[in-house]
Amino acid sequence: MNTPPFLLGITLLFWGWQAGFLWLSVAAAIVIEGSRLFTLRWVLSGQDLKRVVYLCDLLLAGGFVYAIFTTGMAGIVDAIMYLLRALPLAILPLIIAQAYSTGNQIDINVLMLFSKKTSVHKEGKPPRPVDLSYPYFAVCLLSAGAANVRTPWFYAGFSFLLAWALWVRRPKTFTPVIWVMLLVPVGAAGYIGHIKLHDLQAALQDVAVSFFTQGEAADAYKSKTAVGRIGELKLSDRILIRVKAGTPGRQAPFLLQDAGYDSYAASTWFARGSVFQPVKPERNGTSWNLHDTPVPKKSMSISAYLSGGKGILVLPRGTSHIENLQVGEMKQSGLGTVTVDEGPKLVNFLARFDPDAVRMAAPKDIDLKVPRNMTSIFLKIVDDLGLKAKSPNQVVQAVTGYFNDNFQYSTYKKDIGKGLDPVEDFLLRSRAGHCEYFATATVLLLRASGIPARYSTGYSVQEFSELEGSYIVRSKHAHAWALAYVDGAWRDVDTTPPSWFDVEKSSSGSRVLSDLWSWLVFKLSGLLRNVQDGGFAYYIIWIAAPVVVIFVWKLYFKKRVFTRKAKRKQKSVLLFQMGKDSEFYAIQSELARRGLDRQTWEPLNIWIDRICFDIHRPDLLKQIISLHYRYRFDPDGLSQEERETLKDSAREWFAGMDGR
Repeated sequence: MNTPPFLLGITLLFWGWQAGFLWLSVAAAIVIEGSRLFTLRWVLSGQDLKRVVYLCDLLLAGGFVYAIFTTGMAGIVDAIMYLLRALPLAILPLIIAQAYSTGNQIDINVLMLFSKKTSVHKEGKPPRPVDLSYPYFAVCLLSAGAANVRTPWFYAGFSFLLAWALWVRRPKTFTPVIWVMLLVPVGAAGYIGHIKLHDLQAALQDVAVSFFTQGEAADAYKSKTAVGRIGELKLSDRILIRVKAGTPGRQAPFLLQDAGYDSYAASTWFARGSVFQPVKPERNGTSWNLHDTPVPKKSMSISAYLSGGKGILVLPRGTSHIENLQVGEMKQSGLGTVTVDEGPKLVNFLARFDPDAVRMAAPKDIDLKVPRNMTSIFLKIVDDLGLKAKSPNQVVQAVTGYFNDNFQYSTYKKDIGKGLDPVEDFLLRSRAGHCEYFATATVLLLRASGIPARYSTGYSVQEFSELEGSYIVRSKHAHAWALAYVDGAWRDVDTTPPSWFDVEKSSSGSRVLSDLWSWLVFKLSGLLRNVQDGGFAYYIIWIAAPVVVIFVWKLYFKKRVFTRKAKRKQKSVLLFQMGKDSEFYAIQSELARRGLDRQTWEPLNIWIDRICFDIHRPDLLKQIISLHYRYRFDPDGLSQEERETLKDSAREWFAGMDGR
């Protein structure tokens, strides 16, 4: 290899440290750097190297499939980034082949994915040997950069390795002192520059958020939702969540909340002034107490995907304790939204809850606010229903009856009347819509009646899968409803007509197949997560062991030679002397005299393939090479008959060449 000793090994360790593959990188570094100590080399033909390239392609494809499964088919970008982190592992077999082959280089022709299987030399293409050690060094640094978490240690290690690689290639016209004096300010400028770029990106994101939320405080995951968003989600049958009700008698339908909102303007709900507070885990690191209360008896097991390891948890009403959730950070807002970060792609956790104790921030003035342009509409409905004279519980019943009796559920929304807010159109003209319209109108009508209310989003759990033995929640089950503050507590008020359950039950043959695929992805994702946690390592060993045995067995029968760099024992010296009188050396000298020299990196058979059109009987010459190899390197040598065959074949070949 052309890189300095130990540069590739230390770079592999640096990559493994950053990417989370430390033990694999240690093994890879030992194998790569071990090639400088061991003198054993394999004579690998072009077809052998081609097979190694196919193995690398297989590892790349398998890595991408693994990444897709671990992201739950929801994050192609995440899958690509994961594959980029693991890229040095996929290319490692090719680097090992180069390090332990006699040529110590790779013919670039074998790297062409769509090249023909026949020898490139027979097609008239000359070999183009390249040393892949420096490109592999660059790949390791790139993958480490894709995985790093922006610590000063990363930049220091990156700069050190890059300086090491450049040092051995520095122009000799510069003294080492001048070279270092030039390198230090460049490295410092690069460090400051990447920090300032990161700060600029964060500042631009803050400006964009402030502009689009009209100056309101914004949550990192969900600060607003426009009426119509859930209607778009209802077009998809994709399974998002799986639920097992741990409490006996828990029957569908029931609601899972993800976010709450308190301010409505311009057809959009905002979480105005919602401050998120960190939630500290218990000592075991996987239990979280949202409220300082006794642990409820009711429980529910929930499985869901996180995009990029972060997102909003969907929780049953009154959740106060969460168990078996492995995330690095959790926050909650006074509106009932719980966010997590630094988690796996798939989370499985237990939510303990008391549905009669919904603990959220006490009502504020904003929870009674109705948009000025819509006040007259809701006050008229309040007067028509006589809500001012009713108790809070009676108001809730009357509002629920009003929507169930006078409005229809529909997933399809016609064009809105000109100049009307979607909710105005819903109340005054169409009287049909999906849950967002019912929930928004309910919240504003309750507020107009003097009852504090908020807008809540989440999912309705209503479908049980016999295949999975659990409830499944699809994208189309996204739901919105109202929260009303009655008798000193927040209550769910869902005025969407029950008929919406029947509307969403439509099924098809293609959905059955997609559900089966989703279940397989879910099971494999959980299995692969166990691999990351170390629980599946035992099985991985048993899967990998036969592959390793076959690989070693195949290598055993490949031709092997010893390099001349290391000291040899007396037996090796004797073996080195054997066969020095082989007639093949005369053939090699004759071909060199004719301008058909063998390159230093070329195995003999590849050399013969390259010059086959310019020589006599290349097939006979390959037979001579086979006998020559045995005469030269086999401890048992050749029998007397085989030794005579080598001489006769050489004389026959020379006679043929003299006639050309």
